Amino acid sequence: GRNWIGATTNLSPKLSCLQNGNWTNLIPNTLPTWSYSKYIEPYGMVVDNQDADAVWFGAFFEGIRCIKNGELIVKFTPENSPMKKNYVCCAPRLRIDSQGNLWVLNFNRLEPTYNQLFCLPANKKFDPTVTIEDWTCYNVGSLQMAYSSEMCLVEEGGSVKYVLFADNIFKTK
Repeated sequence: GRNWIGATTNLSPKLSCLQNGNWTNLIPNTLPTWSYSKYIEPYGMVVDNQDADAVWFGAFFEGIRCIKNGELIVKFTPENSPMKKNYVCCAPRLRIDSQGNLWVLNFNRLEPTYNQLFCLPANKKFDPTVTIEDWTCYNVGSLQMAYSSEMCLVEEGGSVKYVLFADNIFKTK
């Protein structure tokens, strides 16, 4: 098996994999510089259930990234997702359901009533032409999220029925 770890060292993000006793850095030095690299720590890391070499993670300032075999495959920012950037564009929790859909919790401290739960269909995850319209936004009402909030998907009959946030439960349908 493989073990994954994310951290910030020497003012740059690190995402590493331990396999057969050897560590491999999965974020190559060739990635473009991130504007707030000293504050980025990979959040909500998840291995894609449809491609075990693809690792998704959120960042505090710069949305979502997917790395595969040491290469950046796709990134989601306020330009191609419903995430807003109000000083931060934090995606602290990512999950992939059994159908391969990508679920995102977006922390937006300055607008706590803004839609903060998004889902991107499996067939769009690796598409470089994704737009805001490709995402499904869920209004979580008065629930306020933090970058430390946990998220758990509860599925029934092959689809997500509930999303649990820390001590809160949100029904999707």
